[in-house]
Amino acid sequence: MAKKPDLIIVGAGGIHGSAAAARLSKEFNVVGFEQFERGTDKGSSGGWERMSRLATGEGMNYAVGARFSQEKILDLQAATGRELLRITGGIDSSPPSRDPVNDPSWVQTVKGIRRELGLPFEETNGHDLKKRKENFNLNLPDDTEIVIESDMGIISTAAREVNLSIAEANGAQFYFNTRVAGLDYEHRTAVIMEDGQRIDASKIVCIGGNWLNDLLDEKNKLPIINEQRFLAYYPILENHGAVPYVYYTKEHIIYGMPSWKGGLFKTGDSNHLREVISPGAGLTPPGDADYAVTDRIPRELMTGIGGQAVDFMKGRYSITPRGDFIIDLHPDNPDIVLESACSGHGFKHFPFVAEIVHELATGEPSGFELSRFRIRSNDRAALQQQISLIQGKKKDRLPLRL
Repeated sequence: MAKKPDLIIVGAGGIHGSAAAARLSKEFNVVGFEQFERGTDKGSSGGWERMSRLATGEGMNYAVGARFSQEKILDLQAATGRELLRITGGIDSSPPSRDPVNDPSWVQTVKGIRRELGLPFEETNGHDLKKRKENFNLNLPDDTEIVIESDMGIISTAAREVNLSIAEANGAQFYFNTRVAGLDYEHRTAVIMEDGQRIDASKIVCIGGNWLNDLLDEKNKLPIINEQRFLAYYPILENHGAVPYVYYTKEHIIYGMPSWKGGLFKTGDSNHLREVISPGAGLTPPGDADYAVTDRIPRELMTGIGGQAVDFMKGRYSITPRGDFIIDLHPDNPDIVLESACSGHGFKHFPFVAEIVHELATGEPSGFELSRFRIRSNDRAALQQQISLIQGKKKDRLPLRL
C-alpha cells in the first residue's frame, strides 16, 4: 500500500462505494477495497441501466433525495462529457384504492409528493392512455390510476466507473479482488484482511447489501433480506417507442425501461418469486417459474414489445423489513459508517446516499433528514417475521394478477 489511509471504504467497487469514494476523496486520503474485480456484475451495480424517478411512492425522504441525485448526475454528466442520464418521461401507475382516505394508492402518494415539491405531472387512466398518440406501449387495466411524469428517465451504470475515476484523480487507491474479512473496532478502528493483517484508519465506511453482515459480529448484524430475482430483455418492435414505467399493486411491483443500448426493453417484477437465499449462496439458473413471471408482463401489460426474450439476468437483491436504506454509525464505534442502500432501487440515489455518508464520516450536516435510515432496535425481530412471511407465501405463491 503506497500510503496510510485516513479513510477506508469496504465495498468500494459498487455504485455506492464508488460514489462515496468520489465524495470523500476530496477531503481524505481514501483507500478502497473490493472483493470482486473492477466493473463486476455481482452485487447490484451490473447491467446497463437503472430507472430515474423524482417522486417515488416511498415518501418525501426519498423524493427529496431523488431530486438532489438527478441534479448531481446531470452535473456529473456535464463535467465529464459522459452521457449518464437520459430524460425520457415515464409513468407511475397503480390500481385504484378501495379506501383512498385510510389506504391511499401508490399513485395518490406520488401525486401528493409531486404537488408538495412543485413538480409537474399529468393525470390519466388506463382507458384514456390507450387512446393517446404517444408511444407509451402500455395496455394497463382501464381503471388504472396513472401519472405521466416528464422528468423520469434512465441512468447508465457507467456512472460507477466515472465515480471511480474521479476518486482516483483525487488520489484514492483501490484494491480489487481483495476481500476484507472483518473489523477491529473495540480498541482501534481497523479492517482485518484475510491474511490477518490489520490496517488502521481514522474512519471506515462499510458499504454493501448481501455481504455486509460478513463484517459484523452477531449482535450487530443488520436486518438485510437477501433474495435472488430475475428480469428479462425483450425486443421493441419497429416504429414503437417505450418509456420507463412502474405498475404497483398489493402483490407486485412491475417495472420496465428501455435498454441503454437501444432496441430492447427490460422488465421484471420486484417481488418476483421471493426466493430468500443466504449471502454466500450461489444463484440458481432461471427455471420455468421465472420465465412464466417475466413472459406475462409484456404479453398482458404492454404493446409494441414482441417475440421471445433475448436476454435474461438473475441477480442478488437486498432489502430491509421496512424497505428503507440503512445508513448509520456502527453501534459500538462512531468512526465506522455502515451503509446498505438496497439494490437497484438505491442506484438512482447514489449522490444523495454519498452525501449522507459524508455527513456521518465528517459531522458536517448534509441538510437531509436521516431518521428513516437509522438502525432500529426492533429491526432484527422484524427481519425474522418478514422472512417467515415471505417463505410462507412462497408455498402457494399468488399468480401474477394484473
